[in-house]
Amino acid sequence: MENTVPHIGRSRSEEAKSQVAPMVNAIMSQVFFYWAAKACALQQSLLQKCQKQFGRGHVPRVDYALTPLGASLEPIIKAIAVWGEENVFCDSGKQEVRPLPASCAPAVALKSN
Repeated sequence: MENTVPHIGRSRSEEAKSQVAPMVNAIMSQVFFYWAAKACALQQSLLQKCQKQFGRGHVPRVDYALTPLGASLEPIIKAIAVWGEENVFCDSGKQEVRPLPASCAPAVALKSN
């Protein structure tokens, strides 16, 4: 005799989604906190707090200075600035990146807005 039970309730894919969703959320939370901690450590290695000053209205103000590691990024940042000056131009107030030469154009044409 064949076991034929009519399908009642949620489908298998809905059941699987409900079981997988909490695991995905937990993994994504772990990934987020991992990268947030890495970003915080990077910030602390590139910047150091100098002084806490009180400005107008006694609002706390923190000044930062580059650490030696942060200062070592200066040539890279300057090179990016030079690239920007050479490759970004302004026509009628709109910034655009210079178009690629035909020899470098991607195989698929991209539509611009």
